[in-house]
Amino acid sequence: MDGFSIPAMTTITDVVKLIRGRSARSKYIHDLVMNIKAEQEEIGTLTLLSQTLEEFVGIKNMDIAMTVFNLYRFGANEQQLAGNSITSLWSFRQFIHSNAWNVMRYYTETLLDWKRLQEFLELADNICHLSTVFAAMPQPYEFWPKLLSNIETATIHSVTYQDEAANRASRYYLRKVRFRLWLAVCRNPPGSKPTDLDGDEINKDYFAKVQGELWRQELQNRSTQMLLQHWKQRVPRNEAAQILLMQWAIKNVCTDVAAFCRLVRIQRLILTADDIGIQSHKHMAKLGALLGWSELEILGNQGLADCLPSAEDNYKMQFLFQLSTACTQVKRFWNNFEGKDNVTWYDGWIEKYPVSGSIEHVALDIDYSALEVDEEEVDDIQSAVMQTTVVES
Repeated sequence: MDGFSIPAMTTITDVVKLIRGRSARSKYIHDLVMNIKAEQEEIGTLTLLSQTLEEFVGIKNMDIAMTVFNLYRFGANEQQLAGNSITSLWSFRQFIHSNAWNVMRYYTETLLDWKRLQEFLELADNICHLSTVFAAMPQPYEFWPKLLSNIETATIHSVTYQDEAANRASRYYLRKVRFRLWLAVCRNPPGSKPTDLDGDEINKDYFAKVQGELWRQELQNRSTQMLLQHWKQRVPRNEAAQILLMQWAIKNVCTDVAAFCRLVRIQRLILTADDIGIQSHKHMAKLGALLGWSELEILGNQGLADCLPSAEDNYKMQFLFQLSTACTQVKRFWNNFEGKDNVTWYDGWIEKYPVSGSIEHVALDIDYSALEVDEEEVDDIQSAVMQTTVVES
């Protein structure tokens, strides 16, 4: 072990490449950004960019989305925004018109930089993808909590009374969850309008509200990390920005997505283990502890979206360890974070994109060749999905 030392900062490049390299949605975003860039350079317009932002985020959620994406950069810019102290502001009206409220700088730096734009769209697509799956069910605000309650009741009964029938019931409900998730995913391929399980377009206003809840969830996750760094005096405290975040965070919740998020995580863990013969609650608990599954929330909505099933997903154990590795590396990053000016970020997952300045020298070089499939194969998958009948229990 001589000469071994734990690096001060870790990266998750390999995990990101593996996840994105097999993601049709990531490839779609990559191609979309290339088309936006081509339009701007050849014609001088940004029509496709405008359409893309409306599709992925929507006008109502654009401010909070841009703030969430750039939150880590607030304390690391070359110049602090003016009006950065609440003591210099006499009223809330004066505060909201101060530069601390103005996020236009982040709009231009994000949307007019092709690499940052792609990262922003990756995060926005994860939230859009999760929102679609959530809202695809009939009366989703009742469907997901009821299903979670059934699973937890069966699990508690199984553990308490060693009831094998209750254990089987718990697995049945989880497989029902996976099937519904899979069906919603397959019926909403990249680039399509969000539709429910009946093929009807999801109400736009309700869809925007669900997106808003998931953006606020991401905001809370990132704000928690930054608040810890404030307490440790590793990043400068931005008082005006904190008030701004508080104003968004206290908005009334329009629909509860907590049950849905919990179901997405536990179905991935339990059914993956179940497929290789791990059914004992005791062994399942040990596996969850080994993977640090209870701390997966640190990966935010990106980690949550990765737990959704895909068209040809076979729930391999290797994928659980990949997510666990990413989770561990992010935690190690925060533990070793010193708040230096050269600190680098990879959106929510830490990598090598600087929080300020140019990122032209950075490239992931993701290989999407594995996603090149025949048109007939795609048609066969879509045809099979559309013919699937959802049977209510």
